[in-house]
Amino acid sequence: MTFESVTYESIPHALVSGIAISLLCSAVGLFLVLRKFSLFGDGLAHSAFGGVAFGLFIGVYPLWIACAVAILSALGLTKIRQKFDISSDAIVAILLSTGLGAGVILVGLTEDFEFHDIEEFLFGSAIVDTQNVITILVMTGVILAILFFTYKKL
Repeated sequence: MTFESVTYESIPHALVSGIAISLLCSAVGLFLVLRKFSLFGDGLAHSAFGGVAFGLFIGVYPLWIACAVAILSALGLTKIRQKFDISSDAIVAILLSTGLGAGVILVGLTEDFEFHDIEEFLFGSAIVDTQNVITILVMTGVILAILFFTYKKL
């Protein structure tokens, strides 16, 4: 990224998006840590990397595949934790290494692979437009409202 792409208009967008995401992550993270799922986000991120690589491999928009893989991983992790007497961190470690390993293998097998393709999905950009800021704020508000109304159950 060059400094020419950072404009005065993009700085408030990045700031608002960053604050909204940090509020959401801290609220959700509290419940994950209390349930001894402190590595849950890390495990899902690494499994989603496998989804991004799979999307690039088959030529489908990687974000949709990554979301599906992350949701399936979360459901699988929860089922395994309920069914077997294995610590959550061990399950997350297995999930993490499997997703990362599968992603690396698929990236190696992908023809016409360009490094910036995977880098764009891994790291993203803090410079967002107004529509993305609105989407982030709406999603943050909805998830925080769900947390607020289901607080006793959680």
